[in-house]
Amino acid sequence: MPEGWEDWLDLGKYKGLTRPEWVFLFVLSALLDVLDYLGTGLVPVAGDIIDIMGTALLVYFMGLIGLVGMVELMPLFDVVPTYLALTALAYLKATGRLK
Repeated sequence: MPEGWEDWLDLGKYKGLTRPEWVFLFVLSALLDVLDYLGTGLVPVAGDIIDIMGTALLVYFMGLIGLVGMVELMPLFDVVPTYLALTALAYLKATGRLK
């Protein structure tokens, strides 16, 4: 891995989240990714609204790092579990498991 690649994770306020908040974020992230798989991403306006609302919730809980969720607005990125990956990386960084 390139040196300093994980520094972008320091843009978040996620380090003080409680266990229930992490559970909520993981469930929310999984739900958002599943909704994309079920085809709401194929309905242009509905998929975009759900992605914007999901990203807004991630920004609220995690800080600026949640803006990475805006990748979901790009065509063909709905098949990548972006929200779940972002939440998992933030959790690993917050718990010190990601150096």
